[in-house]
Amino acid sequence: MEVQVTKRRDNPLLMRREVHFQVTHTGEPTPKRTAVQAALAETLKAKKENIIIDHYRTEFGKEVSHGYAKVYSSVEAAGRFERDSRLVRMGLKEKKGKGAAAGGEKKKEEKK
Repeated sequence: MEVQVTKRRDNPLLMRREVHFQVTHTGEPTPKRTAVQAALAETLKAKKENIIIDHYRTEFGKEVSHGYAKVYSSVEAAGRFERDSRLVRMGLKEKKGKGAAAGGEKKKEEKK
């Protein structure tokens, strides 16, 4: 797997660098997010925890994926500006339990 940065943009207001990248994975399936995150961290010389992969997609019939990632200056900055769903996906935040499901169990117990 080879990662190449195709476009880079600094965004000091949001304390991050925005990166468009290309992953070449010859003879392999589409790589997992964690593998791409680690490869980006090595390429950009950043901490793995500070990289949030927004999206990446494989072109049909090709062994090339294109994507977009954000490299924050710190984990706190990522937590401040990113949506919770992305933080959960990247392993920086715990997933909250659903309120309706948890509440439904309590209601059943109260009825008994």
